[in-house]
Amino acid sequence: MLRLRTYSTTYEDYILFSTHFWNNLTPTLRAKFDDVLHLLPTRASVLEFNCWKLVASGKPVLHCHAKHNHSEAKKVKSDDAEGLEKELLVAEGAKVMVTRNLWTSKGLVNGAQGVVKKIWFDQGSNARSHLPAVIFVEFDGYSGPETPAWEGIDPSWVPIVPAVARWETKAGKALTRTQYPLMLAWGITIHKSQGLTLEKVVVQLGDKDFAAGSDFCSYFLS
Repeated sequence: MLRLRTYSTTYEDYILFSTHFWNNLTPTLRAKFDDVLHLLPTRASVLEFNCWKLVASGKPVLHCHAKHNHSEAKKVKSDDAEGLEKELLVAEGAKVMVTRNLWTSKGLVNGAQGVVKKIWFDQGSNARSHLPAVIFVEFDGYSGPETPAWEGIDPSWVPIVPAVARWETKAGKALTRTQYPLMLAWGITIHKSQGLTLEKVVVQLGDKDFAAGSDFCSYFLS
């Protein structure tokens, strides 16, 4: 992979990658990659893949709209709102990724991956207009305290609550966005994967480089 970034691949690298194109794999080998993280070239391809996985899961899908204190806040991208998305699709069983540092010393950092296990609402709230009270996520590598002994909740599941991002416009207007610091993560962009250590992935390479060494040209497995 390092040689791919620097355009210094060898003939042996070529042989390795040419045998790992998706269409060249046996059904048995493909099955081993069914549930691993997919790295995709664009936000549009990530959205399409994650929505496909949501539909395939057969679980009820919750559409979480972020809460804003002003209409101007709705226009801001997640990168400028401390990683909080305008909209979040989620379901029990969905693979998700944390989008901001929550508890660094315990492994709840930006990029941590987990699986949604349970979604709870406050009594009397409306799922169409209110955010859930808490989303329980099971994370690999979490080392914090166990969850209280609530009925139907495994102590290892981490309770995630809505976060609030605050910022100011150039004119000094204070804006906020309230949303879960999560995103679907069956697939993520190649750009988002930078800095992550991944043992096994499926990569859909784009048809052009967005930056030298960052994207390549077709499908391979690592």
